[in-house]
Amino acid sequence: MAGHIIRRFREKDAEGLAKLLNESEEGWPGGLTGGIPYTAERAKEWIERSRCFAPLVAELDGEIVGICTVTEHFWEKDAAYVEFLNVHPNHRGKGIGKALLLASIEETMKIGRKRLDLHTWGGNLLAVPLYKKTGFFWVPKTNVYMQNYIPAILSHPLSSKFFEKHDLLHPKWYKHFARELTQREDDFREKGMKVFPYEFEVKGEKLRVLVDREARELVGIEAPELGVECWVEEQEAPAGISQEIRWKVKNKGDEEIRCALFIQPDPEIKIVKPPKNSFRVPPHMEVEIKAIFEPDVMAEEKPEDERSNKISSNLIIEGLLIPLTVGVRIKQPVRVTIDPFPFSCWPGTDASLTINLRSFIKKKAEVTLLLSHPNEIWVEAEKECEITPLGFSGLHARVKIPEDLKTGAYPLILQASVRVDGREVITRPKKFHIRVIEPSGIIVAAEGDERKLVGENAITRVMFNLRRSGTMTIIDKASGMTLAQTLSEGIGPPFWPSEFDIKPFDAKVEQVPSGYKITLSSSSERYRGLTLLKEIVIYGGSPLIRVRYGFINNLGQERRFKLQSRNWVQFWRSIYNIPIRGKFIRFPAIEGDFPYWERDLPKDPIEFQERWVCFEFPQEEVSLGVLWDEVEENEFGGGRANFIFDVKLKPFSITWLKPFYFYAGPGGWRRVREIWREI
Repeated sequence: MAGHIIRRFREKDAEGLAKLLNESEEGWPGGLTGGIPYTAERAKEWIERSRCFAPLVAELDGEIVGICTVTEHFWEKDAAYVEFLNVHPNHRGKGIGKALLLASIEETMKIGRKRLDLHTWGGNLLAVPLYKKTGFFWVPKTNVYMQNYIPAILSHPLSSKFFEKHDLLHPKWYKHFARELTQREDDFREKGMKVFPYEFEVKGEKLRVLVDREARELVGIEAPELGVECWVEEQEAPAGISQEIRWKVKNKGDEEIRCALFIQPDPEIKIVKPPKNSFRVPPHMEVEIKAIFEPDVMAEEKPEDERSNKISSNLIIEGLLIPLTVGVRIKQPVRVTIDPFPFSCWPGTDASLTINLRSFIKKKAEVTLLLSHPNEIWVEAEKECEITPLGFSGLHARVKIPEDLKTGAYPLILQASVRVDGREVITRPKKFHIRVIEPSGIIVAAEGDERKLVGENAITRVMFNLRRSGTMTIIDKASGMTLAQTLSEGIGPPFWPSEFDIKPFDAKVEQVPSGYKITLSSSSERYRGLTLLKEIVIYGGSPLIRVRYGFINNLGQERRFKLQSRNWVQFWRSIYNIPIRGKFIRFPAIEGDFPYWERDLPKDPIEFQERWVCFEFPQEEVSLGVLWDEVEENEFGGGRANFIFDVKLKPFSITWLKPFYFYAGPGGWRRVREIWREI
């Protein structure tokens, strides 16, 4: 029997791909087909819509026995992503999956990306050793999110010399990659740094490369003739507190080497004492260079799943440029938050508030709370405490609201004066609000961070993530239950990966009759002159939320495309209520079974008797309704509540699409139907 061949997908492979997917059904959670067998046409359409730059197939004796699709990364421009990988059940364990992954690494390098990522699921841990042997590391504290830095290592000026010397260009390195193949997270630390270590050995010579997990760049290389590395004292770096950064150069040769060092920190990092710009390293000796840096106390803390701030450096050793990058995860020396968050109350409230403190300093510190608020409200708080190294503490406060105070967001600005080793650092101000809400009132204001916008009335709370994607979380205030994560978008087809999933959004808040209008906007990089708009209206005393999309077209030509609005409902404990034409479906959601998104419910709006769906949560006595009118396609099932719109834009125009609605409040499907008929 001839060996398998890895190559790009061709249109004539569609029938063989459909057969592969249909016969792989049982190996996937929830199946692959959704109960609808793939046809050649559907398989071809799936490849076309996936936006993959490398659709790879494995062919064995004329049959398609494996598929791997590599797409743009969903967040980072210098990385690629394995969107889908599957090998026919009868041909697993024959090296086909390995061959597809190695080919995907090659495709990643061809387009100049430094990294290749993938996800798998907890039930697929048997595949984790395969991924690790091909260079993937399991990112700690994730649901099996894996990163592969082989493209960066093979292209780095220093490490690439090792592979060229031993003729180990891709994929020959694979046989010489030393790795412990465990089924657990890869939580490696060296000098206190979070790293992924890569080790290769051939003919008694070794190469060791360290990847900084925070910067997602190479930070150290130990080659046979030369070793270089960079590290910081504390990777979780308290703002306003100086610390050292160090570089070490190890000369393993017989002659002295001349070195130059140039560094470029992110704007949020100040170099207090720069390093030597030039130095020499004698034969068989090592030299350590130091500098002192200090993170800016006004720097914003980045989410843990984003790249950290960094200090980039270029070592030039005998004319060879060696870039190294170290990550600096900037933290406030003491983080200040409030509990409950956000703090909402009625006029006349007399309530307690806890001000939580978390230290990121490895020494005991004295903390004084700095607090300001308007005269309309009364706040009295404890002011002083000691906090242990990397410890937690709390200060109690009391809030009193006058009976006649009107609905409003009253600022509560908190800072901490932190004293350690005779030095004082005052933290970045955090602006919270005492949110006073009358029965028919409504408030929209940022909380703690200008990129976290929170709107609420007496019934429902919505929280907007402006830092990334402009999504809206819908929360029932009475039960505290998160009902839905909504308003992710893609332009296509294909709709994913979408640039808007990672882009920040601006927000404009306006008061309108009976409520507030929030308009989110973000300009496209992929489509020149195009801006996406999301308009959300929330009403005082009402559980109804109105949503509509719009576009600004700044080009002198017409545009036509489709927009997918992706919304995820917390539905596993819900009862589905769906008015399909000719029947009414009322049935408990069954995880992984009903309703399955491609099998159980129609996508054509015409198939709905009335255009609404209601998810009832009997235990919490709350319902989430989704109500719409004019869409090209609707998709419900598996927690999805998605819409596809046909978009036509005139030159130099602003165009708004038809609205849809969310209902988040008491009452069941009859109440949702009643509202749909009214609007």
